[in-house]
Amino acid sequence: MLALARVAVVRLVRDRTNIFFVLLFPLLIVMLIGLQFSGSAAARVGIVDGVHAADLRDQLATSEVDLELVELPDVDAARAAVEAGDVDTAVVLPRTAEGGTDEVAFIANPGGSDLAVRSVVQAAVAAVDVPLRAAAAIEGLGLADAATARTLVDEVDVQPVPLTTTTVGDGGLAAEFAGLGQFDLGASTQLLLFVFITSMTGSVAVVQARRWGVLDRVLAGPTSPGSVVAGLALGQLAVAGVQALVIVAATALLFDVNWGDPVAAGAVVVLFSLVAAAAGLLFGALLRNEEQASGLGVPISLGAAVLGGCMLPLEFFPDGLRTLANITPHAWGNVAFAEIVRRGGGLVDVLPQLTALAGFALVLGGGAALALRRRLMIDA
Repeated sequence: MLALARVAVVRLVRDRTNIFFVLLFPLLIVMLIGLQFSGSAAARVGIVDGVHAADLRDQLATSEVDLELVELPDVDAARAAVEAGDVDTAVVLPRTAEGGTDEVAFIANPGGSDLAVRSVVQAAVAAVDVPLRAAAAIEGLGLADAATARTLVDEVDVQPVPLTTTTVGDGGLAAEFAGLGQFDLGASTQLLLFVFITSMTGSVAVVQARRWGVLDRVLAGPTSPGSVVAGLALGQLAVAGVQALVIVAATALLFDVNWGDPVAAGAVVVLFSLVAAAAGLLFGALLRNEEQASGLGVPISLGAAVLGGCMLPLEFFPDGLRTLANITPHAWGNVAFAEIVRRGGGLVDVLPQLTALAGFALVLGGGAALALRRRLMIDA
């Protein structure tokens, strides 16, 4: 049994393509996903200079939203910069103004998230514009000249109506995702995806061992069919476990991924590895040749991952699709990691998910054992 398990691990390590696709490629995907959400801490805002530009910059500098101001020469350059993604938004100030800043152009990408920046710019423009218009009104009534009117306005500190921002859903889903590290979400989802897909494609080795007569020669010695089944299962589990361990350790060290409570996270990883190993063994027992195993393993694995929330968090699924996702072990694994990583849950908090994963492992593992024993008898 141990010899069969050792062969599975040795085959994994000796094949250089496995080193990349099984161990390095998942880390690359985690990094790429994390970079998609890295963003810049500051929103890049282009400014086309005009009247009272210095006052507007001073107002923007006091904003609670972190802004990076980029100088742009004219409105055409502003449009081009927004379209190219060099800046998130652009503000075009008027060249002249009588009494106020007049019209201020705000340029944004239709697909961008510029609401917060737009509000900040509007508030800053109002803070500059209101005193100017108040001074112009005093001058227009003949109560004082322009310089005296501006002095009077500054002395009474004329301010626009304050802009207040209310954040709804505090402590809800938005807060959960906001509290995640850059690579935290991608690490757990990709672990589930790649451990399962590696186990499913590993069914090719089980099919080859059957078809090439390796298992027949093992059974010719003092080895029972049960020991052969156990050895193959242990080999599948060892490969899944090695891959999962590498992903957890490497993402924690390289990307500072927070895996939450180690006991709870470890339990999820172990049980999901059992599920993946059992699924791969079942495929290896049922399929007739290597072409079927390699041709079906990848699309089935990807389909289960998509439905199970490895590409898009389950919270964004419609209710019906979220319920359907429970037919996949990935969904239970993702819900467990959400509880552990995003909400700080422990072992007790994920007991329902661990129970479901244990059920998957028992059903798939039992089916694989029966199918493989039957296949060994037929092949013999």
